[in-house]
Amino acid sequence: MAAAVAATLVGLGTQALAHRTDTPALLLTVAGIAPLAPGYTIYQGMLCLSHGRLTPAC
Repeated sequence: MAAAVAATLVGLGTQALAHRTDTPALLLTVAGIAPLAPGYTIYQGMLCLSHGRLTPAC
């Protein structure tokens, strides 16, 4: 339930921001929803490794 509420809030917020900044809403929504995805931590770790960085805060 928490993830659904968070995704809804992100979606509504990005829609409003998209209208103000003349940016595609999909771009902002994907950027806002991606950290909520279950595999995001693994994805971020693999991205850091692919760039040759071994620190947690890439």
